Amino acid sequence: MAEFADDFSDVELALEDALAESEHFPVTIGITGESGCGKSTFINTMRGLDAEDPNAAEVGVTECTTEPTPYVHPNHPGDAFSFVL
Repeated sequence: MAEFADDFSDVELALEDALAESEHFPVTIGITGESGCGKSTFINTMRGLDAEDPNAAEVGVTECTTEPTPYVHPNHPGDAFSFVL
């Protein structure tokens, strides 16, 4: 298994490489975990967004998302590259 830096930059590069190689192959990544563990922060980081961005996943220490919610990568809006929280 690959090891990644704490700032997720290596993960982002790996995802970008996978998307570039797969062209229009849909990529959906599901993120699960306990409330407050950083799922939304992870998704926002992978999408290159700050928590204050209007398109960012809501961030909080309590449960913010109770239904599967897709978040499309802003650099690949038409490529079915999304994270589901």
